[in-house]
Amino acid sequence: MKILLIEDELELANFLLRGLKKEGYDVDHLDNGENIMDHLEKNKYEVLILDLILPKVGGEEILRSIRMSRNIMPVIALTAVDDVETKTKILNMGADDYLVKPFSFVELVARIKSVLRRSQGSTQQTQQLKVGDLVLDPDMRMVTRADKPIKLRLKEYVLLEFFMQNADRVVDRNTLIEKIWDYNARLYSNTVDSHISSLRKKINTGFDQKHIETVHGVGYILKSK
Repeated sequence: MKILLIEDELELANFLLRGLKKEGYDVDHLDNGENIMDHLEKNKYEVLILDLILPKVGGEEILRSIRMSRNIMPVIALTAVDDVETKTKILNMGADDYLVKPFSFVELVARIKSVLRRSQGSTQQTQQLKVGDLVLDPDMRMVTRADKPIKLRLKEYVLLEFFMQNADRVVDRNTLIEKIWDYNARLYSNTVDSHISSLRKKINTGFDQKHIETVHGVGYILKSK
């Protein structure tokens, strides 16, 4: 799966390149959109991640040129502006999705998978995650334990999904900050602990088996048994 990232903020670009390559994607990076149409004629990509504020040629102009050329490659726009008017304009110009900076890496990966499913016309559901009697359904954004629905806030849902993908592995705080919060997050000292405490209460309360546990001095673990 080949992705093109156009982002001039090098710290963010390097962070995304490392993460996406770890996820198994083949990623090319450009720090500006100059000669982008020539580049796309010579290279085929499944997804374009496009920053809207770029030197030389702006992201909106790039998006407009791509769609005028009848290129239907999915485009995920990165924007620093969080208002309905801007988002509507971006989507109407032909973007398939957008993310407002700062954003978490796992959210970007989820958006990539989502636009790929839509672009490929797939009706196949994303595989559910199951750990014991705990079930997470990515398509429905639903979590149940022993068939009982559990209501989670967005960060709690993303945390649980990451834990279930790494069941029976100890995950340290730095990994959670990098994966769940944005790449340059400035967190209060108890932010991670408070989110996990809330998640653990919702997942564990009323059950003898406690899925989420703290490994003191190391991190956290979601146990399957």
